[in-house]
Amino acid sequence: MPQYNVFKHIYEQILCWLHTVNKLDQRLVQVYYAAIQQEAELTNSFDISVLTYKALHTGQPCYLADLIDSYEPSRFLRSTNCHLLAVPS
Repeated sequence: MPQYNVFKHIYEQILCWLHTVNKLDQRLVQVYYAAIQQEAELTNSFDISVLTYKALHTGQPCYLADLIDSYEPSRFLRSTNCHLLAVPS
């Protein structure tokens, strides 16, 4: 009977260890995919910024340049020289 208790204890320790490893694996996967998602969002934001810059400064591609309007306030503001874009309505 004591030998059975030793094996039972070892079995329970292994199960506990596997549960801990499984939780750590899940956390690592979550962190990994969160980093990938954040990188994709930054890449998309950068691509949109580059396209907007090119459309404003070179007029190319013309189908985007026609859609982008600069914001011009009706009176002098500190943000007048910031080259802001108008929000489409």
